Amino acid sequence: MTNLSFLRPLGLIWIVFGGFMLGASLLALAFSLPLGAIAYASTALAPLLIGGLITLATGRSRGRTQISDVSAFVAIAWALSPAFAAPAFALLNPDFGPFDALFEAYSALTTTGAILLQPAEAGREIVLWRCVMSFAGGYATLVLTAGLLAVLDRGAQQLRKTILLTVDQENVFSHLHIVARRILLIYGGLAVVFFVILMMAGTPAFDAACLSLSALSTGGYAPVGGPITAHYPAFVVPVLMAACLIGAINIALVWTAPRKRSWRPDPELVGFLALLAALWGVSMVSMEAANPFTTLAEAVFAITTSGFTASAASGFLPIAALFVALVGGSAASTTGGIKISRFVLLWRQIFTDLGRMAHPSSVLNMRYRNKDARSGGFTALWTTVLAFVATVTISTLIGSALGDGFEQGWSASMAAIANAGPLFDRAEGGQSWAVFNTPNQILFIVVMVLGRLEVLAGAAALLSLIKRD
Repeated sequence: MTNLSFLRPLGLIWIVFGGFMLGASLLALAFSLPLGAIAYASTALAPLLIGGLITLATGRSRGRTQISDVSAFVAIAWALSPAFAAPAFALLNPDFGPFDALFEAYSALTTTGAILLQPAEAGREIVLWRCVMSFAGGYATLVLTAGLLAVLDRGAQQLRKTILLTVDQENVFSHLHIVARRILLIYGGLAVVFFVILMMAGTPAFDAACLSLSALSTGGYAPVGGPITAHYPAFVVPVLMAACLIGAINIALVWTAPRKRSWRPDPELVGFLALLAALWGVSMVSMEAANPFTTLAEAVFAITTSGFTASAASGFLPIAALFVALVGGSAASTTGGIKISRFVLLWRQIFTDLGRMAHPSSVLNMRYRNKDARSGGFTALWTTVLAFVATVTISTLIGSALGDGFEQGWSASMAAIANAGPLFDRAEGGQSWAVFNTPNQILFIVVMVLGRLEVLAGAAALLSLIKRD
């Protein structure tokens, strides 16, 4: 890292973050929540002030962007930004201690959806704050992924090249704001569309706003506890499924699909749908009297790492759901997990290597999206996968040492790194994240941040380059 070129974009992203908080304040006024509006606006002061000072004190980056600069930018953004959302949780619930508020804040911004209080106990102000922060976290995930993958695309990541996501690889920070505006236009527009559809389906305005923000960001927050079908019309479930699926696929595909004259199956999307079908099929076979539709809904909510509960009577395999959530959705999506594209690449590489073993003298190149994938980049892919496995293992061992049972610690670690918090509640039979003490909360905050793939992908790519050099 030769300079601090990442400071200016870091300041700008905190200003945008403060803007989301002010937007939440306006929403609170619209829903007659004056205390929430005051708490949100007060919380917005810190990111706006700090971000503004950093932006004024730094100039535009004009040099070549190093991978270390982008990695530092993404790591610091995820490590520090959620802390700005914590004051509102503390202001709105006096029973929250400092680490309770931090846990809720990091859970929301990383779109994990792990909660310490059920919606009925938390109140509408906290429910709305969770959903808006989850939406902001989903937006940040898309923007930071676009910036980071622009650099990593020199290897095997193969970022989809479209006008939506393409930035200057030599100076990512000078063009990232253009990508951010385009993504916000699509992301915000989709949220409005789903809000209107939910309203037309008979959902109250407040609930429709919360569900549309949470589903699109795959945060899994709901304004009510329990199954969706117990509180809303049946049509709400397919609407949430559609929102979660759109949030889980590559946003570049959402941009290009209406403009394509010829349609060709995308390998990432095919892999995603195949995994979804596999989980659905296994659930239908394994569960007695499983309802096909609600079981499909549960599979969608698991693979998108949102974790909504469709129905109390639906087929559900908690352990299988946790593993599927760990795989996650597409690259450049709001989901957590390792991302399906990595498994598609590694799967193809395995068969390419087997072909080379069978025909040693042949020249076989592994192609992905009509491009040759560089073999050196697979070091980064394997490092990322192994980093997830190592993080779950270490987190489980530490959690056990801190007093968790091994099984409970493993379930929580899997849900935290997959950014699929509600799946822990389901896997543990309704157990709440509130059972964890402060040291465990700190542990899972770290795991949630590591679960945001940009951090691990940056470290993996850097490790790959160091080894190559």
